[in-house]
Amino acid sequence: MVMARFKSFLLVSLLFGFSMFTSSAQTDDSYAQYEKFRKHAKAEYEDYRAQCNAEYVKFLEKA
Repeated sequence: MVMARFKSFLLVSLLFGFSMFTSSAQTDDSYAQYEKFRKHAKAEYEDYRAQCNAEYVKFLEKA
């Protein structure tokens, strides 16, 4: 479930980034929105990575 959520979030972030760079009228405001979204995506990725690491540690403890 976590992986599916992460993949869909990654797809949305890639599409958002692509649309930002293909826009002919990119303004400072839209760049600020992109930076805000990028920071949010990075935080989401760090949360996902922490969850994966925690699950891996649990797996190693069982072995």
